[in-house]
Amino acid sequence: MSKVVFFLLFVILVAGCKTKPADIEPEKLILYELLPAIVDVACIDVRKYGNMPPVLRDKRIRFEEDGYPVIPDGSSLSQEDFNKLSLWQEKMDHINKDTSKLLIGFNPAIRPIKENIAFARQMLSDTALANTDTATLVLDLNEDLIQDHFRVTSDVKGAIHNRLSLSRILFNKSQTMGIIDVGFNCNGNCGKGYFVLIKKGSNGKWFISRVKQTWIA
Repeated sequence: MSKVVFFLLFVILVAGCKTKPADIEPEKLILYELLPAIVDVACIDVRKYGNMPPVLRDKRIRFEEDGYPVIPDGSSLSQEDFNKLSLWQEKMDHINKDTSKLLIGFNPAIRPIKENIAFARQMLSDTALANTDTATLVLDLNEDLIQDHFRVTSDVKGAIHNRLSLSRILFNKSQTMGIIDVGFNCNGNCGKGYFVLIKKGSNGKWFISRVKQTWIA
């Protein structure tokens, strides 16, 4: 009788181990939490991207992060180049003051990373990767995400030319770091791709640690 009881207890224990939730952060929750930060680093204001300075190659001119040119005193720019630069800056000022949001379609189908796995391993600094799940996650947004100059929606009913896509997270073995493959396509004729390295902080929150551009069009 004792053997039967022992066997039943063993079966219950094993079954309990199999059904116990894994002690890792839910992948969907991590992606939801990081999506605003990913939009910040990946999405492009097409109006600025296609409106390059007319004298960009002139080494006498330095451009600040906000797009404003810094022309050193005594610059020998011609009046024509100076006028072109002034007109370009007026356009930039108009864009920066525009409060309308660029509509971006978000692809809710989240698939595993398939390319550049070797490069992803280098970014993780860890060749021991967690077991990968090949299933596709669906990351529908309950409501549009409003972020700075962008409005991101997964409810794509009409033609939206700007699109953002994410991959599933490629975790390291210890589940403390991960890589997300991010792509942004704008107007069908430009775009950029990134590997986004994320890390788990001491407070349990995930954050973006590094962004590496992988392609540009």
